[in-house]
Amino acid sequence: MPQGSQSLYVRIISIFARIALVGLFCLGLAIIGFGIYSAASGRMVGLVVSAIGIPFTAIGGYFLWANYLADIDWSEHSTDNTITGLDGPDDDF
Repeated sequence: MPQGSQSLYVRIISIFARIALVGLFCLGLAIIGFGIYSAASGRMVGLVVSAIGIPFTAIGGYFLWANYLADIDWSEHSTDNTITGLDGPDDDF
């Protein structure tokens, strides 16, 4: 397999992984929403359904957050330990 093609395969897999993570996150939100709707309708099973949706949302959200943080080019940002935004309008973060 040529080296350039491998990069394309990695990009394709990365795109599908992100789609799957967004789907997992949205599935968790949908399950939670359905559980809240069921609980509002007076069914006690709605609370259990909402509890089942929380791990889906948490896992999908965590990996989405970690995936997007991995794509940030940290070399553009400041490396000192000061809190940015409090120094005044001249900081270029």
